[in-house]
Amino acid sequence: MNNKACKKLGLAVAAALLSIGAQADDAPKTFINGNWDGEFGLQYRQFYRYADVPPTSPSQDMDTTSASLLAHYNSQWNNGKDSFVLSPFMRYDSMDPARSHMDLREMMWTWDRDSWVWRAGVGKVFWGVSEANHLVDVINQTDMIEDIKGEDKLGQPMLRATHRGNWGTVDMFVMTGFRARTLPSSYGRPGSGLALQDYAVNYQSPETKMQPEVAMRWSKSTGALDIGISGFIGNNRVPQLLTTGGVPLLGLAASPVPFVVNLDTVQARFAALSPEQQTAVSSTLQANSSIYYSRLAQFGIDASYLVGDWTFKFEGVNRDIGNDTYMAGMIGAERTYSGIFHKPWDITYYIEYNNDSRGQNSQAMLQNDLFLGARLALNDEASTEFKLGGFFDLASADRSMRLEINRRLSDKWKARFIGQSFYVRDTQDVLYMYHDDSYAQIDLIRYF
Repeated sequence: MNNKACKKLGLAVAAALLSIGAQADDAPKTFINGNWDGEFGLQYRQFYRYADVPPTSPSQDMDTTSASLLAHYNSQWNNGKDSFVLSPFMRYDSMDPARSHMDLREMMWTWDRDSWVWRAGVGKVFWGVSEANHLVDVINQTDMIEDIKGEDKLGQPMLRATHRGNWGTVDMFVMTGFRARTLPSSYGRPGSGLALQDYAVNYQSPETKMQPEVAMRWSKSTGALDIGISGFIGNNRVPQLLTTGGVPLLGLAASPVPFVVNLDTVQARFAALSPEQQTAVSSTLQANSSIYYSRLAQFGIDASYLVGDWTFKFEGVNRDIGNDTYMAGMIGAERTYSGIFHKPWDITYYIEYNNDSRGQNSQAMLQNDLFLGARLALNDEASTEFKLGGFFDLASADRSMRLEINRRLSDKWKARFIGQSFYVRDTQDVLYMYHDDSYAQIDLIRYF
């Protein structure tokens, strides 16, 4: 996070708390005597194949271990009308130095007054109804080195005002201190082998990083229908590559004027090269390129509709990124069956179709893809849960599958297993960057 932004947010939160303390005699004492909890995790990953990395670059190992700590502090006063949360996160990884990182997930003061809720600090916000591909979710940046699934998010500095009424709820945001996406080093797996954390970072204009961003979302629940309409103007959360080319092996012809290309496409092309070719192009690519963030204007709609045991879902966005304007959408359904096999088990099936108006020219991984998934909850004392899901490219035979098993071992301990596989043969598919990175993962989590 930008140091200046951190200092400004810290001063703003401190000033707010001092103001509250002047209004409530018990605020300072209650704030100091808040509650701490959190989790400590140990993680082990075993990869199925050695990655085709350049022989002169650091080896991407077959396995890696890591440790993480997520703490959470919560304090409330004024009968719950005022609250403060603090949630720092850190991880150490034995393979990828870029994955060893710290982040302030949350540092948020909340002031709840009648129909208005005011928030200031660093926070996380989720929009959307999709199970697998969250198109409208745009407030927070993705912490990609945590998990390529993309559901781990970096904390975003923001001011947030929420107004609740019979006509619905309106959320309004003003943000600054843009968070660049976390990217792996050449050691990192899953990853293409490019040392992306060493690349310079550029923005559409010099002041863009700290330029204010604004967002708004209206939402309402009316019986079986939940709907949200949102808008966002700010920096694109998806990084691109700004380059002058000069790397024919990656399809990048030399140009006197820098041009923007899809970063994932470049990574997929790099992963398709031989180790010797990767060695020849990696330094040239880094010297001629930088990670690039353009401005984004996004309009989105998300909705879910309940019909009996069925839930039908929709997400759609219209995005304007520089000279590129396009639409993307998801339509899907889920159904839950309870008491299967005469046991207290619940099973939910998911089906979602993702489409991008740019077709094969899309910069997204999901432009004509089907997601199929299932979740089995045993509803036992150990909260045992199985999740299985897969993406299937309808234009090719490429696919990725993921199995996740969660089980509580005791009140303080939990175990998780993840199996992630990639079957990708089309070197033009952006998913090809992970073609050698199928893995199994075990997490042991201790709550405190």
